[in-house]
Amino acid sequence: MKYFFRLDGSNFDLSFYELKALLDIYDINHRVLKKDEEYRIVIADCEASEKEIKRLCVRSTLIKFSGKLIGKIHGLELEDFEDVNWGFVEIPFAVRVEDFGKIYDKQIEGRVASVIWWDLEERGRIPRVNLDMPKTLVYFFVTSPNDVYVVDYIWRPAKGRFKEREPHKRPGFHPASLKPKFARLLINLSRGDIDKKLLDCFCGVGGVLIESSLLGCKTYGLDMDAKMIAMSKKNLKHYNAAGEVKQGDARAIEKSFKGKFDCIATDPPYGRSSSLGKIAMNDLYDSFLTSCWKVLKKGSYLAMIYPHYGFMRN
Repeated sequence: MKYFFRLDGSNFDLSFYELKALLDIYDINHRVLKKDEEYRIVIADCEASEKEIKRLCVRSTLIKFSGKLIGKIHGLELEDFEDVNWGFVEIPFAVRVEDFGKIYDKQIEGRVASVIWWDLEERGRIPRVNLDMPKTLVYFFVTSPNDVYVVDYIWRPAKGRFKEREPHKRPGFHPASLKPKFARLLINLSRGDIDKKLLDCFCGVGGVLIESSLLGCKTYGLDMDAKMIAMSKKNLKHYNAAGEVKQGDARAIEKSFKGKFDCIATDPPYGRSSSLGKIAMNDLYDSFLTSCWKVLKKGSYLAMIYPHYGFMRN
């Protein structure tokens, strides 16, 4: 089945890699057929059901819309619809046109809906439109006069889905705490999943740990600051999240935790003048990455935030 994904435009590459990571997490065989940064579109042939794709999208942070690709047509005139089979449309239905080229007037959605209406009548069905709660929402993505994607909507994120876990809502607050959306993104990129052992070796007040636990990971946190550890435990309890959190040194993770981890997702300090225990940033990163190498299972992933200006040695 071909699926259509519209991704976040703030960083298309990052959005694409999250999608790829989620396909890996759910072990979905796939082949990317189209990757268009200009319109933030990815089309992939996936061996997956609609339910499986929706589950993937629900835990994503940078997917803005997904659906089944019905086909591609050359415009929104009557003759362009001749080869489209509208049998997938359930009643009531609705139509939405995203006209990036600003080719059509505002009445285009009504005219397209009429075409589908007539087709349903010819099939002996009684058509009905419901703009608020349609069973089928047909999307038309117009990228040029001759390129229109017809998509059967599957999923769009609910507004405010991370609101209750924003840093200022947590009982243990720190102004530099990672927002839940970005914590979830790190976990996705690290391939964290149910029963996988995930470590945040700079856990702070537990932003990554909360999201990790809620996703079903076996969650572990490490931080040198005892106050951060106390707040992290408090926050985990507040959200009914579980995790083992210890005070310890990210440069020697193996001294705090025995065994190997399936993934690491972390947000290390990266201020230009910052230090940790009087250790310069370059030395900190060298040491912590070496320790990660020791405790991470072969073939596993580490996802971390790193400043654009950089400071590590080659």
